[in-house]
Amino acid sequence: MHCKYRACDGLNPNSTGDSTGDSRDRLTKTFKHMLKIKIPPRSEQEETDKKPVTEAITPTAEFWAWWQREFEDPEDLMEYDVGDFKTAIQLTSIVENYVWPDFKVGVEGTWVVFRRVKEKYYPRKKNKQPGLINAA
Repeated sequence: MHCKYRACDGLNPNSTGDSTGDSRDRLTKTFKHMLKIKIPPRSEQEETDKKPVTEAITPTAEFWAWWQREFEDPEDLMEYDVGDFKTAIQLTSIVENYVWPDFKVGVEGTWVVFRRVKEKYYPRKKNKQPGLINAA
């Protein structure tokens, strides 16, 4: 009975393979090509061309980043240009449930428009100067 592995074919079943150089030579020949793999060095230009992860890449991601910033302290009328009519309609249908009942959301061309209807969940933007009154 012989070993079933290719690297140790022909060895005596009771032998460990240490006394003969035959098994080592076969292993070296079998795995020799794997040791010659060279990893190319990274170019410095490639690393500097990459955009930071924090930057928005798609128009939808840019919209959500804008929406989070603007709705921390929302105004009565806000507009965002998505750049594409279909994307504007899609975003409007998604975001209207988040801002209802305070804002009515609509599409005007490629713009997503938020108009305040009432003040329930999103308080009006506070004036920075104490003597001014909010105009509704």
